Amino acid sequence: MQSLRIRIFTGITLPLILALITLGVALSIPRSGIQFTSADSHLIAMIPDTGSGSSNTFQAEEVLSFKALEASFPADTLLIIEEPDVLETHTEMRLLMQRIDILTRALNAAQLTMHTESGEYLLQLQKPTLTALPLGFWIQLGAGVAALIICVLVWLPGNVSTGKYGFIITGLAYFLTLATAGLYSSRELFINGDLFRYLSLMNTFSTYLFMSGLSLLFWNYPRQLLSRRINIILAVFPLLLIIFAAIPVHEHLAITIYLPFTLLLLLPLCGMIMQWRKNADNPKNRAILRWILFMLVAVIIPAILKLYAPVPQSVLLVSVVFVYAGIMVGITRHQMFDIERWSYRLWAWFLGGIAVLLTDLALATLIGLSQETSLVLAMAIVGWLYFPLRQWAWRRFFERQHNHLEEWLSLSVPELLSQRMEEAHVSNTPKRLESALTAVFHPLKIERDGANRSEGVHQKSTQMTISCSTDETITLYYPAEGRRHFSQHDLSIAHMILALDDLITHSLSARAEGAREERHRIRQDLHDDLGAKLLRLLHRSPPDDKPLVREAINDLRVLLQNTQGQGESINDILKRWQEEATARCRDHEVKLEWRQSPGNARISAAAIMHTGRALREAISNAIRNMSTPELRINIEQDNQRLMLTITNQFSDEEKSERTGEGIENIHQRMQLIGGLAEITTEIHGPKQTWNVRLMIPLIETETVG
Repeated sequence: MQSLRIRIFTGITLPLILALITLGVALSIPRSGIQFTSADSHLIAMIPDTGSGSSNTFQAEEVLSFKALEASFPADTLLIIEEPDVLETHTEMRLLMQRIDILTRALNAAQLTMHTESGEYLLQLQKPTLTALPLGFWIQLGAGVAALIICVLVWLPGNVSTGKYGFIITGLAYFLTLATAGLYSSRELFINGDLFRYLSLMNTFSTYLFMSGLSLLFWNYPRQLLSRRINIILAVFPLLLIIFAAIPVHEHLAITIYLPFTLLLLLPLCGMIMQWRKNADNPKNRAILRWILFMLVAVIIPAILKLYAPVPQSVLLVSVVFVYAGIMVGITRHQMFDIERWSYRLWAWFLGGIAVLLTDLALATLIGLSQETSLVLAMAIVGWLYFPLRQWAWRRFFERQHNHLEEWLSLSVPELLSQRMEEAHVSNTPKRLESALTAVFHPLKIERDGANRSEGVHQKSTQMTISCSTDETITLYYPAEGRRHFSQHDLSIAHMILALDDLITHSLSARAEGAREERHRIRQDLHDDLGAKLLRLLHRSPPDDKPLVREAINDLRVLLQNTQGQGESINDILKRWQEEATARCRDHEVKLEWRQSPGNARISAAAIMHTGRALREAISNAIRNMSTPELRINIEQDNQRLMLTITNQFSDEEKSERTGEGIENIHQRMQLIGGLAEITTEIHGPKQTWNVRLMIPLIETETVG
């Protein structure tokens, strides 16, 4: 791969060298100082009026004939034809070039006489100068160089794909087309016959090369759809076609030139259709295709419909440079235009103009109305029919898609309110927002990032980033499952969803605060009233009843902690559960094996209450059905859950309460706190092991004051 310096040098020198070669050939074409034009099928010579003293004054004379090298030729407007391949046969084109060659050799030999109605003029060869070159030549040369530079800019960064090589080939072919056409179409009348033929063949070849490059572009960009071998065939195919035109294999130009051009025109069209289908899941690629298609159609369709018939060929060819500029802008800066909505409006505007032109053409040709009457009537018909139909289609298919205040509310609100009250902490905001944004925008991909680098909502066409109140960001990629881009309207919706989530969060926080205040009041009443009475009862009870009263006081303390709703450290609660389990096993002469790993997380008050009762039920069931007086309780912890496993053995003859109300209560209690209970049995010879696993969600350390 060449260095960037070499690429820049090549990109500057290549257009310069080609432009200098074109200028050199243009200065070699003979000129007489007389401009020739046509009027009513007559050849008109614009002869400078030397008597007026002004170089800008011309005298129009109708040319009757030429006398060249002792031979006479009738004056014919075909002598100044801009494009020789508009003739029907190769013989006609060859004879025309021979006549022009004779006139050119006679001019060079100072033996060319022009006969007009007012007399004879001996045409003299003028000294070639740059100022003598016509404006049409400079326009075509400048447009060709501009297109070539645009394609060079695509080549300069390197890493050029096959599709981009196709675009570069079209730029080179377009320059050659404009350069060759500019040389023979901007001549006065005279040009060497062999040079004329070579330039015409080069022009035809560059046209084929342009269509070949366009085929490579559309079949391989944005996605490569063809193999390397087929791409090579497409690249060299114009060489084969130009050989058929140069021999020629058929007399009629329609067979040797226009038929191959038509076939080559179908290749890029088929490639664009295939690209459109293959990129159904990529809105960025479809936006590029939509740009390219519009820029091509804006030039090609009017040309096919002969809407540019009054326009000189040089101007028509120059208009194609805007296609290159449009493609360049479409590929590099299409995101700035909100193309999803904007492109449909542009198409509607363009088709409206086409409708006016076609209606005007139909009224003028079929009915025979005057130009003024047909134009007025065409505008009225289009205004009455096309524009109402356009407005209806816009409201039906596009405005309806973006008028979804009710739609996004109905999709986002249920997701934002789906969390349970005990989960309404601000830490769940990213989860709620992710669910709501997914329901509204249906992105192909969604990511959450813990590092919040910006505030608010930011939209970049194919992605949207939303900042949460928890210093996290949510990034959505490709809305509508990749069928479109994010628009400014989507940005407004995201802002409203974010504001709605803040409102819901504050509402849930206010409700939770009210619940906490009510629990605090109840807890104070229980502590002051019931606690005092139990304490009096403890002092007055006989020794045999005091353990029962102490147990009631302990249950009251646990109940008060639950109503406080702040949770408790795992180590503290496990210590209480172990003391209770040890006492119960000791009363039933059961050996208890208690294993636990250290942890510093917390569990909620509700989890403490329900897990303690589920553990109590599991121990009771194990004691009733165990075959050996052994009980193992293992406690493990990960980042999200606390896991308690109660294990005991029972024989085949014993009945274990694996179903029933007690087991159902264990499952229900775990479900109430968002946990899970798993009850399994394992066979070890004549013995079976009964396992009860309780999985309890933890409170994240950073969310606890």
